[in-house]
Amino acid sequence: MKKLRLQALLLLLMLVVSPAIAQEILEEYIQLGIENNQQLLQEALNVENQKLALNQANGMYLPNLSFQGSYTLAGGGRAINFPVGDLLNPVYQTLNQMTGSDQFPTIENVNEQFLPNDFHETKLRLIQPLINTDIYYNKRINQDLVQAAEARRAAYENELVKEIKVAYFNYLQAAEAIKIYDSNERPLRRLVAFNTSRFNEDQITKDEVYRSEFELEQLISDQASAISRLETAQAYFNFLLNQPHDTHIDIDSTLRTTQLVEEISLDRAYQSRYEIRQINAAQEAQLNAYKMASASRMLPQINAVGDLGYQGFGYTFDSDQDFWLLNFNMQWNIFSGFQKKQQQQRAKVQMARLDSQEEQLRSQIAIEIVRARSRYDASISKLTARNKALAAAERTFDITTSRYKEGQSLLIEFLDAQSAKITAQLDQSISKYEVLARKAELDRALAY
Repeated sequence: MKKLRLQALLLLLMLVVSPAIAQEILEEYIQLGIENNQQLLQEALNVENQKLALNQANGMYLPNLSFQGSYTLAGGGRAINFPVGDLLNPVYQTLNQMTGSDQFPTIENVNEQFLPNDFHETKLRLIQPLINTDIYYNKRINQDLVQAAEARRAAYENELVKEIKVAYFNYLQAAEAIKIYDSNERPLRRLVAFNTSRFNEDQITKDEVYRSEFELEQLISDQASAISRLETAQAYFNFLLNQPHDTHIDIDSTLRTTQLVEEISLDRAYQSRYEIRQINAAQEAQLNAYKMASASRMLPQINAVGDLGYQGFGYTFDSDQDFWLLNFNMQWNIFSGFQKKQQQQRAKVQMARLDSQEEQLRSQIAIEIVRARSRYDASISKLTARNKALAAAERTFDITTSRYKEGQSLLIEFLDAQSAKITAQLDQSISKYEVLARKAELDRALAY
């Protein structure tokens, strides 16, 4: 616990005395969080997966080349009877008699089965789509889905950046609270020693010693609570960065408490918010799904098919069996059980649902921006007031301290001034980092 307190003091000391050598530490932490966050990694993998689906859709435009082979053995089945012997044998017998020879043999009737036996076909087949609206719109749908996935990832990244910033400011505030308690511990210890000395000299009663000791112990108790908050803030910040909970956190001394905010334009905010882009991409995908269902009813699919290979009886490859074939085929679905019409209706319902979601999201964004701007302006006003309150409390404490040492003020007055100063310091510290947190929320609402 003491080590952690010393660490916080050293970091805050660096914040005060070395602004010249400071770097954009917070930005480095944000980049580290973006690189290490597991949910963001999953969103990036989802984008990559959708891009691969788009590449697959693009591949459907290219020809498909395949190697095909078949070998058939068959027996029985239907057959064709051709009486070639009955037709030609009488003629051949007459010719043999006329020539006095056996030049014309007897021919058997033909009985040929339909099923080919010992027959093979080995070929390369090339299929090239010529007209296919499904391929065209499938590509466009996948392009829209890639944009939706990228917008979803970017929206989560913006939310993560805001969470990292707020967690970092909470850590800084907890560290500064420890510094405030430590800076007030020494005066209280001197007060206890001073009152003890006065009591030993019979200048005050014992109750004043007890009261000063009570205030010191109360301060030590508050210190312990502040250290606990610091440990919690440190653990949560490191959790967002996906690193060990006790990892050392550096202080960014380039932070500015107040920053100018330009005039807010809702139209610009709508264009910047990735949630709107995600819905718009999904709307385009559904529109293309509707067009795909419509086009498939209006236009046929036409493919060119080319075969090159060998075909014949006996598994041989020679010039008698080689062949090539080119044909064009068309398919036009005239009726498919109203499936395409139902696909159109589903796409229209999805588009209506997305339109409603977009309208709701725009209203939510408008409220979010108004609320974030109001909270930011209020935090600046609060900080201004608490800066003045701290200055007044410190002056009052200095005056009361001098009067108490001279015996012109009661102990209760001194302790009240001390308590008021500590409260003012803590309030001012909280307000300072609250301004930064509110600015981070406003940036998130505006998608800056």
